[in-house]
Amino acid sequence: MVEVGRVGSRRCGSSLCGWTREWRVVRSRRRAGKERSLVCLEDARGRNEAVTRTRVLGNESVAGTGAVDTAGTTGDWDFFGFELDEFQTEAAQTIEEGGSVLVTAPTGAGKTAIAEIGVRSALDCGRRAIYTTPIKALSNQKYSELCEKFGNSVGLITGDAKIRPDADILVMTTEILRNILYCELNRGSPDGKDNTRLDFSRVQVIVLDEVHYLGDEERGTVWEEVIIYCGSEHLRHIQMISLSATLSNANEICSWMKQTRKQPTALVSCDSRPVPLTLHWTLYNAGKERTELEAVYSIDDSGNKVVASRYMKSLAGLKEPAPDFKTMLMILKQKKMLPAIWFIFKRSSCDFAARRAYKVLRNSNILNKRERTELFHMMSAIQDDHPESVKDDLVKPFLCGIASHHAGLLPAWKTLVEQAFRKGLIKLVFATHTLALGINMPAKTVVISDLEKRRGPYGRGVLTHNEIFQLAGRAGRRGFDSTGNCILMNSPNVSLSRVLRNLTGGPQPIDSSFHPGYGMVLNLINSLGIESARNMLRSSFKNFQCQLKADSVMAPSETQNDEVDLTSPEMNKLQQKREVQRYTLQMLLEQTLAARGAFVESFYEGQDQLPCLVAIDQGGKNIGQGDGSNLILSVLFQIELGGDSKRFLCLGDKSVFRVKSKEIAAVGEKIDGSNGDLLELVKRARDLDLDSLAWKEGHGGSGFSSALHHERVLDLLQSNQKEQLAFVGVDSETERHIYRERAKLSAIQGELRALEDADLHREDAGIDESYGEIKAWLGQGGQKFAERFRVEEVKGELVSRYLIEDRMTSAVIEGEDVSLPRARRSCHERMLGLLKNSEAYERVVKEFDARVRVLCEMDALDAASMELKPLGRVAAQLKAENELWFAICATSPEIYMLSSKELAGFMCALITRESLRLHNHVECSLPATDRVYASLERLQPQWEKLVDVQIASGVDEAPFIDARLSGLAEQWASGASWQAVRGSIDLDEGDIVKILHRTQDMLRQLGGLSLVPKELARTAKLAADSFQRSPLTDLS
Repeated sequence: MVEVGRVGSRRCGSSLCGWTREWRVVRSRRRAGKERSLVCLEDARGRNEAVTRTRVLGNESVAGTGAVDTAGTTGDWDFFGFELDEFQTEAAQTIEEGGSVLVTAPTGAGKTAIAEIGVRSALDCGRRAIYTTPIKALSNQKYSELCEKFGNSVGLITGDAKIRPDADILVMTTEILRNILYCELNRGSPDGKDNTRLDFSRVQVIVLDEVHYLGDEERGTVWEEVIIYCGSEHLRHIQMISLSATLSNANEICSWMKQTRKQPTALVSCDSRPVPLTLHWTLYNAGKERTELEAVYSIDDSGNKVVASRYMKSLAGLKEPAPDFKTMLMILKQKKMLPAIWFIFKRSSCDFAARRAYKVLRNSNILNKRERTELFHMMSAIQDDHPESVKDDLVKPFLCGIASHHAGLLPAWKTLVEQAFRKGLIKLVFATHTLALGINMPAKTVVISDLEKRRGPYGRGVLTHNEIFQLAGRAGRRGFDSTGNCILMNSPNVSLSRVLRNLTGGPQPIDSSFHPGYGMVLNLINSLGIESARNMLRSSFKNFQCQLKADSVMAPSETQNDEVDLTSPEMNKLQQKREVQRYTLQMLLEQTLAARGAFVESFYEGQDQLPCLVAIDQGGKNIGQGDGSNLILSVLFQIELGGDSKRFLCLGDKSVFRVKSKEIAAVGEKIDGSNGDLLELVKRARDLDLDSLAWKEGHGGSGFSSALHHERVLDLLQSNQKEQLAFVGVDSETERHIYRERAKLSAIQGELRALEDADLHREDAGIDESYGEIKAWLGQGGQKFAERFRVEEVKGELVSRYLIEDRMTSAVIEGEDVSLPRARRSCHERMLGLLKNSEAYERVVKEFDARVRVLCEMDALDAASMELKPLGRVAAQLKAENELWFAICATSPEIYMLSSKELAGFMCALITRESLRLHNHVECSLPATDRVYASLERLQPQWEKLVDVQIASGVDEAPFIDARLSGLAEQWASGASWQAVRGSIDLDEGDIVKILHRTQDMLRQLGGLSLVPKELARTAKLAADSFQRSPLTDLS
């Protein structure tokens, strides 16, 4: 039995998976007292109709209905107090005409104004607007901003609370909107929760902020789901305003939106910046002995990009140490480049830098008296209202105008820093990259301290174009600064040329990261049925991108080559396979030879054992051969010492060999005086000057050619001496392993020779290798050609036609040629290319089908009727990393008798892994009660079954249990103080809040389930309510 709370692992026995299985615990115009609004609707036949409403002194009446022409209209947007830029006006006109819009523009260009136009348009028509953001902190900030403009017409929905959920403007994260859309799709289902539903018939506008999140590996699927679901027929009236940073494939995304939602969607792009931006490189001036800033890249207010420097050629490959921290601070102050955001990718480094900067700048008067007084009052307020949020070691830097900002800080403290910075009171913020995720904190200068970023678990790479400008985009305050500055601090590992290559290469395209989860599969099947659900996958951006890549393949080439390449794909594969096998064998031999060499060197510690008989194996040719045919029998007569290794002199037939220890395969006993002739030969060999001899390559090996003797050395050996040889350094298991690898290589080479012989005799007209490769490609997935494709062929006297249709992707390829075999071969070649391009989409379909199999095996879905069973209906209501696993736990009788605080500890064990990747050494000093651990232990049989079923079905999403923080959640639910909870574990305070928030969210989900016992739901709600106190209740 695995102990809950400790890490356990079990390696799956299947060689195919290799997983480590872990058990871890429209528009408006004002006219003389009246306001006229035009609401554009589109019916199923595509006709535009308008409902004109007239409001007089707050009363609304329907004035008339009729067909209208909305083209060519303009609006007045004087409520902004400034003239709109050209791209803002273009987007606003599209919104007024009833269309959707995708806006791409640099950070700070004014995309938010376009969203506000859409929100006001909805309100003027008496309808509602939804504003989504990628993270909760942005939702809270956007809620505050909109409240300042629209007052009580704004509401907020988060996982923690709901503020005026019936308001005309609702702010929420994209995940919250996705969850509400699930309920909308299941509106005929009795399992849906009414309190999470919206009347979408009254929603006119949805704003999707930061839509470039489509490419996010972990969360991009959510954005795709929202756009796909809003393409449902009864939701197509909604205008979607999508805001994004500059993208290289914005046209591609816009085309997908049009196709998916079947609604006009305009692309409005802006390359210009409201404030020009200059990027500086830090350069050490040896003559003046100081660090200077060299402008290396600039973008003017028209978006023109210039690479310019007096020393560009000399700078390009230069790698210098990073500039001194104190020097950089003084540069920022002396050159009047404050306020600034200094990006550092480690949380602890941000806090440390803030404390260091305070020591340097505390007497520099970067604040005036009024600013210091206002900061003092702000600090006093937070100390009174949220004392637990105050970071004692950061108070002095804060009062000096210096702060740090990262996810490890408590929400109230981060909000304090953001507010003070926006007021101009904080002059320098040290922040992680999370500050660049859309939070409104513009600065005069941005400093990027590290130009490399971790890529995966082991590698690092230079920041990409998108990553640099996501950070640098904060520089330049509209209306305050004539130019924005971004300082790239050089590092000894990154040259300027590498950075400029990324900058001048332009923004990277956004690629889909779409993948179906259990919740998505269940909700789609429940609302659409299995076939329609599978068809909806075709609406994904991933499939759209695959289709685009395949367009060139589907269209016949204008310069199609009539000749057939004699090098078949099969031969290319075998050649690649041979190279891989050679490399594998070489690596194995090198490891074995190294082990053998170490043994021989330790065996021959001196000259006392010489001379003796040995067998030489040059290059390891004999290992794995079994017959000893490549061994060279010789007499080892001398050991040369030089450097860290030894060289062994061996006497063979008319050759003297100088070999390394790893080349000695077998050793014998010392040759005694009974073999005088051989000893005499050895004596003469020791007198040889090897440098005067020629090195010769021969059949018997490579060595120094010697006329030392006429007799054959082997003839002088006594028969019993040969029998005394013993192989060393290679055990029998390794010998067999290398033998098998040699056999594999020999088999591949045999197949290649057979193919080469066949290629010499094949005829052009008979070749259709693409057909065979298609069949092999389909065979890997258990499909047959006739099942996957529909084929039509017409053989004519002059021209023959061939058509092939892919039933899965609906792609059709056809071709004509003088002969049917040639037309068929051409279409098969193009279809093969299409299949390769659509492989990413194929993986999505396979994952969907795999999850369906798991759901059926786990009794969550009826395999015959495809109807949701009770377990599936529960999982469909949940939002978690693995909804099926959570549903199994939520419906387990093991938790029915737990108290509210114990239930909190139980739930925390289920979400810790997805909320935070805890290091193995992290432990909490607050233990959970035994009943919590016992309940988790009893889940192991269900865990085992789910893991087995997922592995068998090919689903790579292991369920996890980690009970190390269960005691922390249990004590918080029991009323423990924040100081007690914070002191129980070595984690950042922000991470503790994150875990408690997520636990509370899952408790609320459990309390809202309709298919669990009422007493359990009541207990879950009570546990969730017990979490409601500071700092969890602070805005974050």
